[in-house]
This record gives sequence, C-alpha cells and structure tokens, in this order.
Amino acid sequence: MTKKTNKKLKGQQGFTLVEVIVVAVIVAVLAAVAVPIYLEYIEDARVNQSDNVAGSVASFCGACASNNDDCSSPTSGTKMYCDNGSGTDPAIVIPTEITVTVNSTAGTVVARHSQADTTSETYYYK
Repeated sequence: MTKKTNKKLKGQQGFTLVEVIVVAVIVAVLAAVAVPIYLEYIEDARVNQSDNVAGSVASFCGACASNNDDCSSPTSGTKMYCDNGSGTDPAIVIPTEITVTVNSTAGTVVARHSQADTTSETYYYK
C-alpha cells in the first residue's frame, strides 16, 4: 500500500456505539408502529374475502331457490351445486380456508376465514 492509503485508513474510525444504538432504537420504533398496522391489514383482507364468498354463495343460493332447488352448507374446498351435487347446474367453488354456513330456513349465509377473528356479514337470499 502507498503512504497515502495508509493515512486514510488510520483516520477512519467507523460508527460509535451511540450512533448504532440510536439507529437500532429508530428501527425498533418503526417496527412497533408498522407490525400492528400490517396485522390489521391482513385481518381486514381475510374478513373481506369471507364477505365476498358469503355474498357469492347468497347470490348462488338465491338462484337455487328460484329454481326450487335446495341450498345447504357446502364443505370448504368443494364445489357447491344447486341440484344437490349432481353436477348438471352451474357450481360455485368454496376456498379451502373459508367455512360457509347456510341457513336455508332463514335464508341466510355467513362465512368465516379459518385465520380471521370475525365472521362475514350476514347475507340474505330469500
């Protein structure tokens, strides 16, 4: 190495401990603010997915009811048919992470995501 390079290396000291701690505290504060917001965003997305599925199932059950077909609670991850599963009518697919409850007497549909804390809104189809 040349003398000029050696002089530069001797003059550099790096970061002080206080500077490193200040940066760590700033990162910790940002994480403390961002993580709860992110978790709330994920929860809202799961509830919205449940709402969308419940609304779709309610519309589907309404179409089934207009054809005098039965509409019962489907199993997650399966297709739901108006004609009790014979496969001739159009079907709606229920995602595996969504549980749908159909009350054919009251004409209501409620859905719940397996990882969400709340259920969807109640949808009416009769």
